[in-house]
Amino acid sequence: MTIDRDTYDAEKITPSSVLEIAPSAKVWWQQPAQIWNNLSIRAKITTLLVAGAAIPVIAVTQGIVGMSRQSALDDLRSLLKTELLLLEKSVQSETRQIADSSNILAQSAIAAGINPDDPATAAQQAKLTSFIQTAKALKPNASFYLITNSKGQTIAQSVQTVRAETSKYSPLPTAKIAPTQFIPVATQPGIELGDIAIVQAALKNARHLSGIELLKSPSLQKLGLAKQADIGLRTQATAGLSTAKKPYPEGTFDVDSGKIGFVLMSVQPIQLNGKQVGTAIVGTLVNRNYDLVDRLRSETGVSTATLFAQDWRVSTNVPYADKATRATGTRVSSAVADKVLNQGKVFVGDANIIGVDYMTSYAPLYDHRQQLDPKTAKPIGIAYVGEPQTQVDRNLQQITLSGYGIGGGILLVAILILSPLHRSISRPIRRLTEFADRIAAGQFGVRLEEDLRQDEIGVLTHNLNQMAQQIDVNLDARQQEVEQQRQQRELLEEGILNLVNEIEGATNGDLTVRASLDSLELSTVADLFNAVIDSLRDIAIEVKQGTGQVTTSLGSNERDIRELSEQAITEAAEIRGTFNSVEQMTDSIQTVATNANQASTIAKEAYVVAQEGTEAMAQTVDSILSLRTTVGESAKKMKRLGESSQKISQVVTLIEEIALKTNLLAINASVEASRAGEQGRGFTVVAEQVGALAEQSAVATREIAQIVAAIQAETQDVAQVMELGTAQVVDGTRLVEATKQKLNQMLQKSQEIDILMSSISTATISQAETAKVVTQLIQQVTVSSEERSTFSSQMAASMQSTSQVAKQLEEKVAQFQV
Repeated sequence: MTIDRDTYDAEKITPSSVLEIAPSAKVWWQQPAQIWNNLSIRAKITTLLVAGAAIPVIAVTQGIVGMSRQSALDDLRSLLKTELLLLEKSVQSETRQIADSSNILAQSAIAAGINPDDPATAAQQAKLTSFIQTAKALKPNASFYLITNSKGQTIAQSVQTVRAETSKYSPLPTAKIAPTQFIPVATQPGIELGDIAIVQAALKNARHLSGIELLKSPSLQKLGLAKQADIGLRTQATAGLSTAKKPYPEGTFDVDSGKIGFVLMSVQPIQLNGKQVGTAIVGTLVNRNYDLVDRLRSETGVSTATLFAQDWRVSTNVPYADKATRATGTRVSSAVADKVLNQGKVFVGDANIIGVDYMTSYAPLYDHRQQLDPKTAKPIGIAYVGEPQTQVDRNLQQITLSGYGIGGGILLVAILILSPLHRSISRPIRRLTEFADRIAAGQFGVRLEEDLRQDEIGVLTHNLNQMAQQIDVNLDARQQEVEQQRQQRELLEEGILNLVNEIEGATNGDLTVRASLDSLELSTVADLFNAVIDSLRDIAIEVKQGTGQVTTSLGSNERDIRELSEQAITEAAEIRGTFNSVEQMTDSIQTVATNANQASTIAKEAYVVAQEGTEAMAQTVDSILSLRTTVGESAKKMKRLGESSQKISQVVTLIEEIALKTNLLAINASVEASRAGEQGRGFTVVAEQVGALAEQSAVATREIAQIVAAIQAETQDVAQVMELGTAQVVDGTRLVEATKQKLNQMLQKSQEIDILMSSISTATISQAETAKVVTQLIQQVTVSSEERSTFSSQMAASMQSTSQVAKQLEEKVAQFQV
């Protein structure tokens, strides 16, 4: 191999290579600083200017937005508290109006001297109705106006219900709020209301009571308001919500399966002469009545309002999930229910309502027990107002956009102010950068034009000029040194070329070449190369001898191994065929075992059936024998009945003769009485009566004779039929006995077949298990044989491959000249 001297050109020295330093590797936390360092000065100044103006603007804007958001949320919470207070006052105002109406109704009755406990008062319905109309004029939208006696039974009433479709949920309110319309409910006096808690308390304490009451379905049915109250429990999606935002399990609070009535109610006792004689009751059912919540929305602008019976919405304008109907029938979250209903506290904060987040405010509502004992009274309902979080977010988004718009304007003004400063710094730096690039490109004698600037840029310009001058001086000295190094390198290259030419034959396998030791610089290398060549020659000789021996040995063994491999393959194929045959035989035996087992089972079932049939036949024989006995006794009794009827016939004949003789005697007596004249007239009457009785006896006797004759004829027919039946029963008994004997023989045969099939099934199962074991053994032998066959084939292939490698190694070693 010959190496051209031109391949080793001298290194060209440039000014940039003189000061080149390899950069060190950067760790990951240094990479951002490296990216910043790689930016141009202009980009850095621009970034700093923009950041210096933008960061304060963003910080100030974000602070303003944060304060505005907090202020807006605080204002909204305060507004919700105020609106919640308005809703509570609306409920209280409604309750006061109802109380005034009940008071007017009671005072009207007292002024007129009406005693509801007096039964005669019920006849004064016209006067009572006029009292109710007076109270109704004061509060026309109440659900019921009642006058009761001291036991809570109504003696006069007026009930009305909302005009609403009770089979579907109410739609959301429109922009124009329409007043609730009512239709009358037909009821009759005598309604029992003494079991209502507020009525009982008012009568017991002889004082006026009012509040929000929960009436269950039976009381509402008595008043005809059950349909209006029956809103039902409505499904609401809770997937993905936390436990606190889900409702309590159904039944935690008693809402009568969605039928409980939320009623604003007032009970005013009626007293006459210091005695409790009755009550005046006025109440409004809130279920499906949306006057309060819709009126609050119209007057205050609150988005949503709701009245709860326990944790259940009965009057609301919150949208349901379909966005078309009110969410009546749904329930409040467990967090709200716990704080308001269990703890009696106001809840203000975020809440999820029918899948939508709201800013909310909830307050507890109480029934009449708060008037009796405020400390122990517990909430029975909830008043709610709320705003959707989406509306809050839109308001805050407008504040944010306004803040960032102002910040953007401030940022633009800052950029316009800082732009001249940017130009006064970036242009001189760019000029210095271009000068440095020219120096790095190897341009000598270039200088910067210095000006009168005394800042860092002016100092840097002066220092760069001095550095360029020093570089020119150092570069001349460096070039002289490089020239000397070039001459020494040429001498070394010449020696290397001579050495390469001397040992070039070794690349073609000639291990007899020798390197010259004349060159002082390369003598050590040449001596080392000669030692390597000697070692390679010895190795080549040994390898050549070894490969010859291996080739001879593999040639003699390869044929035997190939024959062994072919025998193993043939043996594996034969064993595989045997295994397939045994496996088919095993499957066949298994099938026979299965069939035998099924046949054994069928034989057992047949034996059981035959045994049951034998028992049934025995019972049948016993029954027929009993029937035979019964039929025989019946025949005897029918024969006795025939004999008795003959005796009756004889008695009837005797009675008929007596009647004839009596009649004859009566005729003779009548003749003798007529002879006696006036004195025998009474006896004549008796004789006539005796004659009439004798005639009647004769007629009755003839009828009895006819009946007895008919009984005798029917008895004779029945006797004949019974004799025929007896004969048939005897024949049936004989046949059944024969059948029973045949069934016994069949039962014995079935038992023998059952024993034989059990033996066959046991034998075939044993054969199947034995065949399975044999199959497994043959399968193991087959696997082992196939493994030996595979191993033999692999060994033969390996020996053949080894032989080929040995031949190739021998051919390679033959190339060396030793």
